[in-house]
Amino acid sequence: MALQQVVAKDDAMRKKARWSRFRASPTQPTYRKLLTYEERFEMAKSIFNGAINMRELHFTDFVDWFSRQLWDPFDAIKSSMKLEKMVLHIGGDSPFLIPILRAQPGLKELELLRGRRGPVQRLHSTDLPELRSLKATLAEAAVIVPGRPVDKLALIFYASRDENHEESLFNENHLEQLALSTCDVSDITIRFHRACSDDVIGRNLRLVAQYLPKVERLCLFVWGGVSDTTLFATLPAFESLRSVKLVGVVIKEEIQDAIFDGGWVRRSIYEQQDFAEFLRMLKQGCPALTRLEWSKRERYHCCMEQIE
Repeated sequence: MALQQVVAKDDAMRKKARWSRFRASPTQPTYRKLLTYEERFEMAKSIFNGAINMRELHFTDFVDWFSRQLWDPFDAIKSSMKLEKMVLHIGGDSPFLIPILRAQPGLKELELLRGRRGPVQRLHSTDLPELRSLKATLAEAAVIVPGRPVDKLALIFYASRDENHEESLFNENHLEQLALSTCDVSDITIRFHRACSDDVIGRNLRLVAQYLPKVERLCLFVWGGVSDTTLFATLPAFESLRSVKLVGVVIKEEIQDAIFDGGWVRRSIYEQQDFAEFLRMLKQGCPALTRLEWSKRERYHCCMEQIE
């Protein structure tokens, strides 16, 4: 279990509690073999007893904390915590989830990834009144966003292997709910997990632009790649777009001379030397664009350009 200490800035805070951030996640493999989840959690209980200054709480190992009764120490003191950020990567569904969120009226950032993607229970209109940033699936965001001042979204799409069942993944009714945020959503990250066709990516980007027209910053993760033709055709739908970050392979499509080559499309992968051309073409459709970043992989920076 990884514990991270954040030093308090003043003596008064330091005397009350030294810990303001807690993470529950696996550490070294040899350590996991020696201790069970229950034993590791026992080591951390003492931290919760004086956790009055804790501002961030992370559970990131997809353990089913609720059914194992590991949640009891946190459940007993959750109302006394004043969390601003919570990250829950947990296994299983639980009736405890909504009470956990309800007990944190000052929560500003929430990241919710569940091992079993069932429906999230409805929140009360008074729950999470200060929530500004949310990372979740589209279905979960559709439940949490309405009536809250969410202006930053990270949406995860688990694309089906059968493209005939896309409707349940890119539900237009869910997108309508995102428009019910009390603030304009200006920052959005979209992650397509598994390969999607260009038609699927393009159609759903247009839907996002339709329901969230004030997006200024777009970060797009595409597993399996996307063509430049699709990006040039769909990104201009975001009329307020000022910053774009692309993560994934971008495929260049060139229509060859119809007379000599029969009009076939030549496809090749964009490389770093093609970046200036890509930027020029994208700028034509997105005149408000001031920043473009592209990486083939999430942890690998390739190109970035600040546009005057």
